[in-house]
Amino acid sequence: MQLELRKDYLIDRWVAISPERGKRPLVFKEDVEVVEKERCPFCPGNEDKTPPALLIAKRDRDNILWFERDDKEWLVRCFKNLYPAFSTEAEAKFYGTVNVKPSYGYHEIIVETREHEGELWNMEPEAFFLALKASLLRANFFLSDSRIKYVHLFKNRGREAGASIRHPHLQIIALDLEPPSITEKASSLGKECKLCKILEKEKGKERYIMSTENIIALCPWASRVPYEILIAPKKHEKNFFSLKEEELGELSFMLCKLFKALNAIIGPFPFNFWFYSLYKGLEDFHWHLEIFPRLTYLAGMELGAGVYVNILAPEDACKNIKDKL
Repeated sequence: MQLELRKDYLIDRWVAISPERGKRPLVFKEDVEVVEKERCPFCPGNEDKTPPALLIAKRDRDNILWFERDDKEWLVRCFKNLYPAFSTEAEAKFYGTVNVKPSYGYHEIIVETREHEGELWNMEPEAFFLALKASLLRANFFLSDSRIKYVHLFKNRGREAGASIRHPHLQIIALDLEPPSITEKASSLGKECKLCKILEKEKGKERYIMSTENIIALCPWASRVPYEILIAPKKHEKNFFSLKEEELGELSFMLCKLFKALNAIIGPFPFNFWFYSLYKGLEDFHWHLEIFPRLTYLAGMELGAGVYVNILAPEDACKNIKDKL
């Protein structure tokens, strides 16, 4: 299949050319995010509408078991994206330039729950914990491939955020590319880690939202959009995909609590979130998660000049969130 990575003529930016993604079914009904369960490929009973499962979680009495095969009683289900942006079978045409190569990698879906209407604001932390644990298991499988350099875990919710299917799911992509954004962030963190200092400085201040024993959440000083949230470990930890189960449980608890508060403020809303983590060959990093609500439009100023116009001060956003915790 034609899946190519093309490098910009002038700047350090790559673009994935993926005609396959244009074949995705858009199963939203106009502006109403509702689709019948019978048509949803991610709902239980519709497993034949997706590629076979590569990993599932299943409950056996008081235990959670993991299998690399399908099972009708799955709680979390992972499989190849039917319309991938990256693939181990990727091919690229020759254009007489060195700035193109196959989009080699993996692109998978992690269905978070059996519930079609499940959302982070009504989901139990224990359920989302399983989805996050599945992402760690898949990521470490990808990283065993010597060609893979980076794994990107993210979630799109709502049409405005780029989601094509309503049923709650994560996406995980592994690629043989060192993302420029990670390199840039690593460089800006410096040897003494500016993020560590920022987290310590913000603790208890007007942009501080909450924390657990190991993880902290705040509204960034220069929030790009209303209710943007930064989540990071208090200690300097490089790699999200080597997180211990205790920390993963804290993160699941925090995410469900934060999204429940956001839903109480603004109702169901579109959003993206994504993780930044270490890539192979990078000596140091401080992993973190960014939550990016899609409540306003990104327009010419943001897309062209790279300057964001935010209509809600992060201090006010933080206060609103804390009032609903």
